[in-house]
Amino acid sequence: MLNQGTACDRLYNVLLFPEGGWLVDSGLEDQDVDTSAKDTSSSRELRLDNQEPDRAQQMSVLRSIYIPQVTSLLQNILHSTENYKDSVRLADIIASEQHQLYKAFGSCELQRFLIKLQETSRELLDRNCDALGYPLQ
Repeated sequence: MLNQGTACDRLYNVLLFPEGGWLVDSGLEDQDVDTSAKDTSSSRELRLDNQEPDRAQQMSVLRSIYIPQVTSLLQNILHSTENYKDSVRLADIIASEQHQLYKAFGSCELQRFLIKLQETSRELLDRNCDALGYPLQ
């Protein structure tokens, strides 16, 4: 059975996946160049062109399903273990332009994320911290 730290690490690994992100095919353009150079038949190139948009669309749909779910799981773990400061930091990761995870969220998922973030901020305020987790003086 996974402990809380291991579960959080693995969920963060999904969210912070390198090279464009999880389920982003960053090497697709390189593969197309290599395969078209090896096989110059027009039917092969046409087949690759037809598959490329479908694959990108399918991966985008998968990201829009699973990135919000992974985020919700991580947010629930952090909140239930009273790791409120890291839960607030998760919002920075989702909103960052570097990872652009916010693009995977629909309006309903984003609203749920923000409601949970609001609950976390309230807990921090109840514990004499500001909404970002820093102690009030």
